[in-house]
Amino acid sequence: MTAEPTIAGCAATFVSADPPRDSRLVFWSDSPDGPKPPNTDSRTGIFTGEAVNSVPTQNVSLADALPMLLSPAPGDTAHRSITFWAASARTALGYLGAGKVLPSVTPHGRDVWRLGTLDDEDASHLRLLAAALPPEARAIPLGDPPAEGVRLPAAVDVLRDFLTAVVDILPRLGSPADAGPYLDWDAEPSPGLHAWADAQAPEAIALSLRIDPVDPGAVDLSDSEFDATVQVHGVARPGVVCDAVDLWRHPTLAESAFAADPRIDVLGALRRAAED
Repeated sequence: MTAEPTIAGCAATFVSADPPRDSRLVFWSDSPDGPKPPNTDSRTGIFTGEAVNSVPTQNVSLADALPMLLSPAPGDTAHRSITFWAASARTALGYLGAGKVLPSVTPHGRDVWRLGTLDDEDASHLRLLAAALPPEARAIPLGDPPAEGVRLPAAVDVLRDFLTAVVDILPRLGSPADAGPYLDWDAEPSPGLHAWADAQAPEAIALSLRIDPVDPGAVDLSDSEFDATVQVHGVARPGVVCDAVDLWRHPTLAESAFAADPRIDVLGALRRAAED
């Protein structure tokens, strides 16, 4: 279910998940006269740091909410939490396009893309973003009865969890069901991924995004003027690039592309991890 434009007037609280791509936004009204979620599916106790209020809520997966967040500015009617998440989503998209993400593994053995090494300018930008995080965006959805002694998480932790979720989602959008780890939405947990991820040098590989105009004669289900292709490249040799899907569909091509860099064995490592 894709988030509807009218929902942009509601407060939106981020709820992280394991793996990050399963995270969601909880939409709710933060005032008696404010916009209500169009399709409430639950009542949730929301803790904002001052009190716990039980309010009608609508849960939307972050993957479904991203088109709204990455669309042009939602205008003056958007809630300040939506404006914040939109700016954060565009920041994550910028990191992805710049190749500042790396493959990792969750504690439960799931493949996940995470933020890579950020420079001083990136760190400064994240500090400014975290300082601007609205209280509604950091509110905590609680069970019934609410837990005692609950505290709001640090703004920087909320922001980093959100950015991680976005960069973990974007490479998988439009990927075939059998694409394998780091492209497939529901790749099976594999113990082999831990050993592989631990063995990778932090700067060995990175992810980038190639933007191409859509062929006017092609069938385009996304109704967009552009297509995005996920690519893998070596940071030490950024000119050596391979479409991520080729790591699985065309082994010979992928192996040839990376053979010149002895530090990079992306194809062999990903395929071995999936077989373990």
